[in-house]
Amino acid sequence: MIEAKKNLGQHWLNDQDSLDAIVEAADIKADQFVIEIGPGTGNLTQKLLQKTNQLLAIEIDESLLKYLRNRFQKEIGTGQLKIDNSDIRSFDFTKVPADYKLVANIPYYLTSYLIRLISETDNQPAAAVLLIQKEVAERLTEKPGKMSMLAIAAQLNFDIYKKDIVEAYLFEPAPKVDSQIVVLVGKNKKMFDDVDYSDFLKFIGRAFVMKRKKLTNNLYRFFNKSLVLESLSKLSINPDVRPQDLNLVQWHDLFLKLTKK
Repeated sequence: MIEAKKNLGQHWLNDQDSLDAIVEAADIKADQFVIEIGPGTGNLTQKLLQKTNQLLAIEIDESLLKYLRNRFQKEIGTGQLKIDNSDIRSFDFTKVPADYKLVANIPYYLTSYLIRLISETDNQPAAAVLLIQKEVAERLTEKPGKMSMLAIAAQLNFDIYKKDIVEAYLFEPAPKVDSQIVVLVGKNKKMFDDVDYSDFLKFIGRAFVMKRKKLTNNLYRFFNKSLVLESLSKLSINPDVRPQDLNLVQWHDLFLKLTKK
């Protein structure tokens, strides 16, 4: 077996039931373009190739390329599979067909970045099926009172469903925590069509600079104090709330109040 690299957060998933659950959750059509992030030794890749004739596997680890190219020589030869040796953090999603699907067993350190990336690109996936840290899966679906910046970015753009839990012992080497399959399905219609999502998320990000402090203390750093208080009052938002307490509609209304002057 190829040894996993700790510095790249690699943990090979060999459990067939778990791999099948990921593919089933993706609900892939034969002619659908699919991106797999971090194919590793190709166990998930093999199953994805049984569902789609257009698979792009993005692998940053150059040492895995020879193995993958040997294992999937036939599929590469027919054009069913392409392997891109690059970093997903610099990948341009606008270059792939619309309505693509994203499937990945990703390193834990990459989870938040990837979700923000697919939330902010102009060409969002029709669905993303990710095997991520169970704790992060729970954070993604939190309600006001425990909302994180990551949950806001994800829920603004996707409907989120938690699926099977994959226990740590099923990986090689075993991570310290369990994982969970999550499905992010792109919304058919934008939740808000009167704001630029990039500007909107930057605004919310500022409000989360010090998430344990009151929302007002964060906003005072960027907006006039009287304007902040007046806006909160008009929206019937308690000035003592913290950023994690607001729902998406409240964020939207506050953004318009403070920036559309």
